Amino acid sequence: MVLAPLEALDLGELRIDVLDGGSLAFSIERPGKRIALELAVRPLLVRTSEWSCLIDPGFGPADPRRRERFQLRDPVPLEEQLDRLGVAQPDHVLLTHLHFDHAAGVLAGSAHGMRDDGDVEEARFPGAEHHVHPLEWDAAMREQRGGDLAARIERALSRLPKSLPSDGTVLGTPGHAPRIDVELASGHTEGLVAVWMHGTEGTAMFAADLVPTRKFLGARLDRMADQAPELARDSRIALLRRCEREHAFVLFYHDRDVAFARIEADATLRDTWHVQRDADFR
Repeated sequence: MVLAPLEALDLGELRIDVLDGGSLAFSIERPGKRIALELAVRPLLVRTSEWSCLIDPGFGPADPRRRERFQLRDPVPLEEQLDRLGVAQPDHVLLTHLHFDHAAGVLAGSAHGMRDDGDVEEARFPGAEHHVHPLEWDAAMREQRGGDLAARIERALSRLPKSLPSDGTVLGTPGHAPRIDVELASGHTEGLVAVWMHGTEGTAMFAADLVPTRKFLGARLDRMADQAPELARDSRIALLRRCEREHAFVLFYHDRDVAFARIEADATLRDTWHVQRDADFR
């Protein structure tokens, strides 16, 4: 799969670099047909003059079963991509939720992928402060989600990640740019957070798997991927309405061709949006 070139978004004193997290592919069954899906994986590096934050670092080493099931394509290591951007280690790692293709990249792997030395785990970015919402953490621990990912992260960090608020500022000063805010946006999982990145010249929103591609710019129900499809739909609509009001960019984690875009409302369909074709996306 060929992905669109990597891009960057300058919001004024806050820069977002879209990284290459590789790709995944799988098939789903529908009545009378089989649908093959290929998805990009796009971690984000957010930087100001004061701090750097890596958001959803991808699937990382993964285990052989998931590698085969999801046909994982490894990217150039994130460490190399960060180094090219002048970042030796991010100051913060923010996890929107704890599905493996978003969060397993916080773990270090062996040269052949997943570690094979029992319970020994190492953090990929040991100097970074890690952040996750407590609802997501508790659910992932309870369900052993993503191959017991939460427990593995706790062992790697030798502590619990820092708890994200349900609505508030994580980095920067509340009410002032540049800053990162989060808000709880349940539905895909219990504790998924949407991330709002505010610069002095603009705003961008990242909702991970609530708005993974342009196909989710509307009131669709995803009964295959979302834990609570109706709640996910309502969360999605609320976020996209706000993006329209604030003229904010929307970032797409899994879209193969478009990493981010501003949106505009459909002229005839309620709660449906389209990418602005003539917008300056840089």
